Amino acid sequence: MRTGSHNKKRNTISWISIISILICILITKTSHILNGLRTSKIQYFS
Repeated sequence: MRTGSHNKKRNTISWISIISILICILITKTSHILNGLRTSKIQYFS
């Protein structure tokens, strides 16, 4: 019983870490895209 619950906890922790890594990648990608749009806009108007 104890080992089963422990495995479940470990699985949830690994899932949380994977999800957080994916979120970090998404945030960095979106920020890069936004920065690119901003720079292109500045070049457009100037």
